[in-house]
Amino acid sequence: RTTGICEIRAASRTFDSDAYGVNVRSAIDAMAKLVTSKYGKAEKADECAGYSCQFFQMNLKDGSQVYAYEWSRSTGAKLPEDIETISLVALPGRFNDTFYRLDYISSAADECEAAKEELKASAL
Repeated sequence: RTTGICEIRAASRTFDSDAYGVNVRSAIDAMAKLVTSKYGKAEKADECAGYSCQFFQMNLKDGSQVYAYEWSRSTGAKLPEDIETISLVALPGRFNDTFYRLDYISSAADECEAAKEELKASAL
């Protein structure tokens, strides 16, 4: 089975001592500006359901904090046919550090998932 490239993921450098998320958020916003200039409109998610939203990194770790952008046709982005979505998301490191990840997801997601399942089954 040939599916081509299914996903491209790139991770940023680690932002040490970023418990409040100041560095990672400004870096994500700068990257989002670049991606937006190429592909158009994104949807931004900046949500916190944690007890104390100032502790950004801890809230990322427990899942109560989200800071992300997503580009898709439904947001009005002008993506090439072979790209379904682009996402840019803040992630927690091990201690008080943070980083972000930029993902390009293929339009052939169903074929990619089927190929992955075939590989798993063939390993048995």
